Amino acid sequence: MCDRAGAADDARWSLLSRHTTSQGVVEYCACRCGGVVVLVDGRLAKILPRAARPAPSAPGAYG
Repeated sequence: MCDRAGAADDARWSLLSRHTTSQGVVEYCACRCGGVVVLVDGRLAKILPRAARPAPSAPGAYG
């Protein structure tokens, strides 16, 4: 997922948020490259590469 050189060797993830929903526990984790993964009950649900997310100034953007 990460396009940053050497990312496989030193991938670092940080938890952005964790929420309990009717689907289970949803976690959003960010990679150092700017990508985000969404986990549901610890299982990968979605990968959001850096380019797939809206720019901070875009309407509806999160951040």
